[in-house]
Amino acid sequence: MRRTNFYIFNLLLACNLLQSQNGLVITEIMYNSPGEDLEFIEFYNNSTDTIDLSGYQIVAGVNFNFPNERLAPGELFVVTNDSLIYDRFYIPWVIAYQYQGSLNNDGELIAVTDNQQDTVIQLEYDDRAPWPHLADGLGPSIVLCDPNSPMDDPDSWEMFHEFSSYGLLTGEDVNADPGRTNTCLDDYEFWVSDQDRHLFSEAAGIVEIPIYLANTYNEDQTVIVWNLGSAAPDEDYRVIQDTLTFSAGQTTPEYFIVELIDDSQSESYEAITIHLNSTAGDTIINFLTTIGILDNDGSLESKIELRGVMQTPEVKAIELFIQEDIFVSDLLYYGIGSANNGNGSDSTEFNIWAGQTLLVETAPRLFFLEEGCAFITNDTIRFKQFFGPIDNNRLILQQDLGMSFNGNDAIELFEKGQVIDVFGHIDEDGAGTDWEYTDSWAKKRILGQSTVFNETEWNYGSIGALDVMANDASSDPYQLKCGRTTTEDLIQNDVLLYPNPTSGLITIQSDQPIEQIIVYDLCGRMVLTPNNHYQLNLSELLSGVYIAQLEIGDKVIVERVIVE
Repeated sequence: MRRTNFYIFNLLLACNLLQSQNGLVITEIMYNSPGEDLEFIEFYNNSTDTIDLSGYQIVAGVNFNFPNERLAPGELFVVTNDSLIYDRFYIPWVIAYQYQGSLNNDGELIAVTDNQQDTVIQLEYDDRAPWPHLADGLGPSIVLCDPNSPMDDPDSWEMFHEFSSYGLLTGEDVNADPGRTNTCLDDYEFWVSDQDRHLFSEAAGIVEIPIYLANTYNEDQTVIVWNLGSAAPDEDYRVIQDTLTFSAGQTTPEYFIVELIDDSQSESYEAITIHLNSTAGDTIINFLTTIGILDNDGSLESKIELRGVMQTPEVKAIELFIQEDIFVSDLLYYGIGSANNGNGSDSTEFNIWAGQTLLVETAPRLFFLEEGCAFITNDTIRFKQFFGPIDNNRLILQQDLGMSFNGNDAIELFEKGQVIDVFGHIDEDGAGTDWEYTDSWAKKRILGQSTVFNETEWNYGSIGALDVMANDASSDPYQLKCGRTTTEDLIQNDVLLYPNPTSGLITIQSDQPIEQIIVYDLCGRMVLTPNNHYQLNLSELLSGVYIAQLEIGDKVIVERVIVE
């Protein structure tokens, strides 16, 4: 029996080596992503022949029947636990098919059979050393460094080290790149999570940067953090801890710790660039990450203003208005924060630009942004699906809103750490208030910087108005028009409404075409949007005072009407 098992073992090993060199191999696995469930398995044709995948199956780990597809030499094939999440989160280099079940975060066997029910892949990954342990929920996937190497050998695998930084709403990064071939670095030993989020106001005080060993060792490892950059030691920051010792087998991080100095000098953006040296002074890594320092001194320019906030069951977004042309680099000084559940200000939670890509719909500007509207959203793809085409060549969409808010939370806009605009009351839970926007929206009617929230200056959608498949399917949609609306526009009254007061009907006269009319109550709730722009029938409204907002050309005119 032992001899039989020995022969079977060697036969399986030979088959595994053969298929690793000349057949279908697994080249990348995301088995435990942080935050949202973003699993996938990437396959690669490592042979010189086209593989007919008809009849192939994943029979262990998850369940999947391969489609009638032909995989050419060098091509990739991806399967995932949720194809919709995959398509909207990762850059879809290839289509991802959906399997049943989910991968085990603690490690398990993945087995694939061909159309003859012969096993062509047997791979048992693990979340512990010698497998790349940082792939267990900290962000990276694991990648096969060489498709000719044995898949069942943990030394053949490495965590995904390239900087992809798909960001989650909760703030974590996901480092993976399904659908594209990857390479490994033999000397890649250290890693920093959330690499693009180390951006702080100089008033932040103590800053701790977690540094991980990418691989565990049987002996202690000591490194020295070598910090360079435009920020000056003892003027802009003080080093508190820069010698890091990792014990044998350690998987938890050590911390590079500095104290930022809050001075009174007006300074430009500064940075601490982190390198790693051995205790003997030899450079280990020339660049590991950067700590960005934002100055909080000097005058405020207030070039950006809150314009709107919205929440659907799947999409959250904040609309901004750029008051005048602004250099992209100046966006570093602006940030957003939410006062969750009325618990007061949390200060800046998300910098409007912190290294992420700005996606400009048309006419991209490399150095500055022109006056106009901008959206920041947690999901660019679903934002576009929900709102459809937006005809505005100054619209900017930025994915990865690195903060969380719900329809009862106030929103603050910061510049240099100071509040320059606010929606809602930060010390009040908005649930049940006139400014609640659960599955709905709010949009400012009159632009003009103010750190005081005035409920009558905003329009509000009805609760649940955006709990639909698309904005235009709502009976109370979010208004996407981006024109500048100022107090000067509002006082230029070129229309006549009569009789006013009224018992029901009002006639409107205007020298120019009226594009839209919306009637609000004094709480800012929309109560009427008539199709006839030259006559208002207010007979169904209760007696009281209402506000009629008329859009005429590039002007917005507001009239007070009284229903008797």
